[in-house]
Amino acid sequence: MRRLQASLVLCLVGVLGACSFDSTGVDFVDDNNDDDRPTLSPPNIDDRNPIDGFPDAGVLASSCLIISEYIEGDGSNNKAVELYNCGGESLDLGEFGVCLVRNADTDCGNTHVFATATLAPGAVFTICRTTEGTAGDPVDAIRDNCDVQAGGAMTFNGDDRLVVFKDVDGDGDMTGADEVMDALGRISLQPAQPVWSEKTLRRCNFTPADGLSEFVHTDYFTEHAQGDASHFGVAPTEGC
Repeated sequence: MRRLQASLVLCLVGVLGACSFDSTGVDFVDDNNDDDRPTLSPPNIDDRNPIDGFPDAGVLASSCLIISEYIEGDGSNNKAVELYNCGGESLDLGEFGVCLVRNADTDCGNTHVFATATLAPGAVFTICRTTEGTAGDPVDAIRDNCDVQAGGAMTFNGDDRLVVFKDVDGDGDMTGADEVMDALGRISLQPAQPVWSEKTLRRCNFTPADGLSEFVHTDYFTEHAQGDASHFGVAPTEGC
């Protein structure tokens, strides 16, 4: 009996060993047939699917540069964004930019490409609309910790989308040759409500958003009071 049991175990192990398979090219489809959810495919170059002029939405670049803080405070100048190098290599910011998709638009209305500067791994880079203005607009923490003023690209409201991209072709604009690094929202879909209006968002999930998939901001950020810039310019901590 013991010999029979041992033989059965060896047979089962052999069968399981023969059950391995290559999943390359397999599409992982939502079983609920939810048309709002894209089919998830291995991120190879043949599966890229640009939408409305945006490059390779759904395919992330190899380096890592994400939106680590979003501030929309009271007043027209209390708007700011912080970027975080979440990769293991230094980045030349001159290769990257941020663009704003307004209201029901499906492409960028305002774009800002950065000047050449080195952003080390684990470091942040801050952007604001302006460091000037009336008293309290911008608040002191935005004015004192802003690395660069980006003007029109920072005129967002609570249903506008922000896209961080790598300017691969060097033309200073978001084109089909460029790479999406991260996004706040789905690029071509205006939220039904201004869901990130009048609040501060701080990154707690460092996974880049592709600008195409379903986006719930609380999956990526913690929410804080309107105009709270007390953490602006400080690297985020992962863990939501």
